[in-house]
Amino acid sequence: MLKSGSKGNSIKLVQKELGITEDGIFGPITDRAVRNFQKKKDLIVDGKVGPKTWTKLFV
Repeated sequence: MLKSGSKGNSIKLVQKELGITEDGIFGPITDRAVRNFQKKKDLIVDGKVGPKTWTKLFV
């Protein structure tokens, strides 16, 4: 589960898919981008990258 405060290469992958700056830090910009993505994909909008959000991002 990736969420606000998470750091690392997995965050960079998510950021790349979301089209935002890849700094590897799950901060407010990443949170907002994840929430917007979740809303567009009819997912639960919680700002967390769990299995369902990850699948929609990368499949």
